[in-house]
Amino acid sequence: MKKKLVLSGMILGICVGLCACGNPLKQLPEANEENIYNADDETTGNEAGDEILDYLEDESAYKGKVIGFVVYDRDDNEETKEKSEVSVALTTETENAEYIYHFVVTCKYDKDKGWRVKEYEMDSKEKTECMPKAGIDVDMAKEDMIDYVYSYYGEDFSCYFTEESIVDCSVLSDSIEVDDDGYVTDNAVVSVSVEGDYFTATGTLNMEYCFDKSYDEWYLDDYEFNEDFTIEYSEEVLEQLSDEIMMADVAEKEFTLFNYDYPMYFSSDMFSSYEFSEYQFSGNYCYRDLTYTIANTESFSGTLTFNIGYYDYDDGNGYVLDYCSYDYDISPDNLPGDYSAVVYTAGTTDKEGEIYYTITDVGNGECSGSVKWVPEGANADSVEPVTFTGTINSYYISLSFDEKVYYGLGSFDYCYYDYLYFDFGSGQLISQGYDRYYSLEKAE
Repeated sequence: MKKKLVLSGMILGICVGLCACGNPLKQLPEANEENIYNADDETTGNEAGDEILDYLEDESAYKGKVIGFVVYDRDDNEETKEKSEVSVALTTETENAEYIYHFVVTCKYDKDKGWRVKEYEMDSKEKTECMPKAGIDVDMAKEDMIDYVYSYYGEDFSCYFTEESIVDCSVLSDSIEVDDDGYVTDNAVVSVSVEGDYFTATGTLNMEYCFDKSYDEWYLDDYEFNEDFTIEYSEEVLEQLSDEIMMADVAEKEFTLFNYDYPMYFSSDMFSSYEFSEYQFSGNYCYRDLTYTIANTESFSGTLTFNIGYYDYDDGNGYVLDYCSYDYDISPDNLPGDYSAVVYTAGTTDKEGEIYYTITDVGNGECSGSVKWVPEGANADSVEPVTFTGTINSYYISLSFDEKVYYGLGSFDYCYYDYLYFDFGSGQLISQGYDRYYSLEKAE
């Protein structure tokens, strides 16, 4: 009985062997879409499957290390049973990504060597899949800003991206997406701070990256700046160009009134308030506007704006005042009223008399009224007023008298005209001539 069992087993084994030899297709891995690759042993567990892997590796058909092997289709030659087109999905892993390649491998059977690969091609019906392990990082973004972005030009400043100038960089967010064509992108928002000569500029960029499957790496495809960069000036510059220093420099600057050699100085105590514009830098220059609001408004109201320029000569002294000019935007809204003044001989404190103005109509750059000159010792009631018309040019008034006005004895003469200008310091209307001067005070 035992001999019969042994004999039956031998016959079964022979039959199975004959069947296998008779149908080589059965030696190929089944198309069941299951991963048959053992990563630890680096084998599919199938001789023909391992032959396919070795062939694709020798052909450098894929990147990375194999971690999965799936047969998803087979097109066998049932007539000869010695040829098959095996459709294989190969999953591989690199340092940066995981890939799924789709190959159609043509295999032929050799009675002596078994199944051998004759050729392969990418499956045109399938796309190579790629999924990066991570998006871009800070070092990548920083390197690309240096190599490709180069610089940022703001409205009043510019900065350059270099290894030395970038003082801070971070990836605020990123999003990896794969489209229907297998195109892989990473849209990142990157924050960067760049140090310039006198400031630190901070802003964000949208940086669009694409994953290059051939080189197994991200590359910068496009970028754009978000809202304008903000700048923070260095402490050293803020000390050299502080509000207090600028106002002090303006106060020491001598200006002249029109073509007269009459010095004028403007200090902050002449005005009710002030406002500085933002710093504007260009090369070694810094520009800034200082606007004062007129405090004394007995006759004129408005503002006086100084355009200030500082230059850094790079000699260790920092920024120094290079020029200062002024402009004004004032109105004679408060001009109408009664005024009086003591008249003095020019260059002295010798009193020559008193003068009285009544300014009535004001409009369209003109004014009118009457003037009364009262010599020293005379009675004001005994003096008849003289009418006048005036032309207002900013804070300068040119008066034309309808009759001669007798200014007194000595150096004073008969006169058909006079000039008044608004003094920003005292808030008074002043006449400054070669022979006399006075400052009008407005009656309450």
